[in-house]
Amino acid sequence: VSVQAITRSAGITKPTMYRIYPGVHALLLALLVREQRRAEAALDLVIPRDPGGRRPADVLADSLARLLSAVSQSPLTWRLVLFPGEATPEPLRAAVARRRERLIGRARVLVRWGARLLPEGEDLDEDVIARMLVSCAEECARLVLDGESASAEGLVTSARALLDGIEWLDEPR
Repeated sequence: VSVQAITRSAGITKPTMYRIYPGVHALLLALLVREQRRAEAALDLVIPRDPGGRRPADVLADSLARLLSAVSQSPLTWRLVLFPGEATPEPLRAAVARRRERLIGRARVLVRWGARLLPEGEDLDEDVIARMLVSCAEECARLVLDGESASAEGLVTSARALLDGIEWLDEPR
């Protein structure tokens, strides 16, 4: 990445760019932060804060569908999050890790809610299940970005089939 290529592509002069960003590193970091914010905004819509009276299988499958839709709509943003390169700045890596932990926290709440709809005797570690759900969702997103392995629709259909195989109670215990 060169300043000349950036200014030519943006249709601005070098002095204009340097007035806004002191160097290429600052510009790239600003772009990475912007893309991280876009990813965070999309993730806020993925896991509902209140699942209401819906079935856990529907909530989880719908959450996966929303994530994969966001990934499909902004693949470059999600590549930064899901395929960080060795040269990815540490502040971005740290921001991604913090956001992932917040997402796991929201998934943990969802697991606690869904566990009430499982038959008695099911002993779940909420943290482990939440991490597994987030990891599975991230892998599905990587498969969508890969473009060769699976379609978003196929992944959601497969996830729904798996979730429908779980015995859920009609009423919370």
